[in-house]
Amino acid sequence: RSAPGEMGAGEDPAGAGAAAAAAARECLRAVTRTAAAYRMRGVSKLAFATGVLHLVVTTFVLAAAPEWFWVWQSCKTVVLLVVTLKIKRKRSQALYLYDFCWIATWMKDALALLMLLTHARLLGPGRVHSYVLALANSAWLFRGLFALAVGPLGWSVVTVGNALMFHSLEMHAALLIHLSPPMTAWALRWHSAAHTATFPGLFLGLPQSEAEAASVTLREFYAPAVIMYMCWWAVYTPWLLLYGRHQSISLSGHDTVYSNTMVSNPAIAKALCGYDDSKPTAVRPAFVYMLIHMMASLFVLLPPSYLMWRSFVAHTAFGVALLIAAAWNGASRYEYMLVKKNVKVLKAVVERYEEAAAAEGGGVEALSPPAARPRAVHAKRG
Repeated sequence: RSAPGEMGAGEDPAGAGAAAAAAARECLRAVTRTAAAYRMRGVSKLAFATGVLHLVVTTFVLAAAPEWFWVWQSCKTVVLLVVTLKIKRKRSQALYLYDFCWIATWMKDALALLMLLTHARLLGPGRVHSYVLALANSAWLFRGLFALAVGPLGWSVVTVGNALMFHSLEMHAALLIHLSPPMTAWALRWHSAAHTATFPGLFLGLPQSEAEAASVTLREFYAPAVIMYMCWWAVYTPWLLLYGRHQSISLSGHDTVYSNTMVSNPAIAKALCGYDDSKPTAVRPAFVYMLIHMMASLFVLLPPSYLMWRSFVAHTAFGVALLIAAAWNGASRYEYMLVKKNVKVLKAVVERYEEAAAAEGGGVEALSPPAARPRAVHAKRG
């Protein structure tokens, strides 16, 4: 063995340097590709700063002026939905927008915009004006929207795994359609007097006292939500059985929530729905999927909503828990992006070099990439 600082007889310093440089270049290319992919997804200082400021403003509006929270959320959601539609169409995921959460969001925001036009006196007297006032002041409609907001929609933050990501408009929109409804319901339910005072002639269906809220029977509370959900289910299920089950990236180039769920969770899909990837268009798994969707929504996620109707503490704790879950999911994703992803990429590069070295007997020159290995430069010895 050579002494420290001396080269052995069979060692080649020029070859070792070239191999080390090749390894470094390969690592740099791998990290650069990862960075480029993140930039394509919208990662930037501007996007991150905007996301943080948006969270601050949203929190401020909810705490300082809850009667204006529905306006802030509705206007923001409309913009995000337009952006999301463009992104989904580009990714062949436009059919995702037929899912219950998206349809509920479209309907809610359409009503909110009509209410704003009515309040601003931009929607003159007429049949549409009368319909808007009837819906805006319907206690039946509010109970249904409240139960769905703190039921299936709110719980989806946990079941779907929505994440608070400051740089991604698409992921923010996915979180917004699930987290915004329970937050808006909180502002409406527990600050009803402020809403009716700020928007005269609107929100007359909100309970104006706890005695009025307590007088609502279980049937009166749950029936509107069940009817509203079943209206969507009765339309979406035939669509899925007749058309939607034939749509997937591999079959038609258009993905659906059903197809994505089955492909992403093959073991669960087979156990619960009987899904077989060799028969992706089978009718039975699609129908079973819709039955499970209905049972989970109405018999698992909806029942706890009455507790939040009656308890300010329970409703507040639920909203905070959802925000914590979204923040935790976002932190996990950022940890992967900032730490684990590059480690994974560089580890793959190292493994390729180690395999090449082992294949060539462990020589220093074998550290070069197998596809483009530089020639070793041998020094002349006297």
